[in-house]
Amino acid sequence: SLSALQMVQEFGWGNETLVVNTEMAASRPVQDLWQPNFDDLPQATIVHLAVGEDDMTVGQCDSVYHQQLFDLIEENNSLLIYIPSDKYGFPRLVATHYIPANEAHDTLADWAFYRRVDAQADWVVARSRGDFNTEEFAYFHLIDGPNLRDMGKWSDGTLGRLSTAAPLQDMITRLVNVLIPNHPPAGLGDESDASPCRSWTSI
Repeated sequence: SLSALQMVQEFGWGNETLVVNTEMAASRPVQDLWQPNFDDLPQATIVHLAVGEDDMTVGQCDSVYHQQLFDLIEENNSLLIYIPSDKYGFPRLVATHYIPANEAHDTLADWAFYRRVDAQADWVVARSRGDFNTEEFAYFHLIDGPNLRDMGKWSDGTLGRLSTAAPLQDMITRLVNVLIPNHPPAGLGDESDASPCRSWTSI
């Protein structure tokens, strides 16, 4: 996906409005030759890198590493999104690697994936049409806030577990606290550390 994004930039696609969306992303090459350059993305760019709590296929760390590519994007427009599992009721809502592609379309996919994709499409199309009201409405479903975090309710009225979205440096600390309770997040999120991901995986 990231390689394709760099490739289409050469065609001038997405040069006014752009949404970058990866769901449970895998690792990418680390060699200098294969590092994409996203310095020239348009000002109207939104980046969502989603990770699932119970993803057993790829680690959350990969998306942390990817977000470093988008340092020049406005902080509130470049989010690492943590999707929690919710096992309060039945059926269990498990945030696996396959939320966007489950053959069994479940409620967690509706709240954590499809709703976001709908808002992304609305935002892009509204900007192209000059529809400010729709653009603004969609935008507030794409940045960190109650519209993005809300994960609905169970049938007895119990609130679903809220998703978490934050800029990279904030999210590293939050994820460490969630995944490794009571572990001090020392060294993570330090801008002087070229690879917070390496620090994280070494814990």
